[in-house]
Amino acid sequence: MAIPIPGEKTEAAVGKVASTGCEDPTGTIRVLCHDDPRHEGDARPLAARLQPITERYRALPDSGEIADKAFFDDLSGNL
Repeated sequence: MAIPIPGEKTEAAVGKVASTGCEDPTGTIRVLCHDDPRHEGDARPLAARLQPITERYRALPDSGEIADKAFFDDLSGNL
């Protein structure tokens, strides 16, 4: 499987990892992806991670519109 990812930074990163002893391109990519700090996950609770979104939502002005309950009930299959 070929993964063409052009760019000087990409070539430099792959070259650096490959020079440390990875036998093949797949191993090199595996090392790069595994060591990427963005893949470590966020240890904060879900509520803390959603807090910025919640604050943005609550800051929006009220539209004054009334929801059409029958329409939304129909969309949900009247659950």
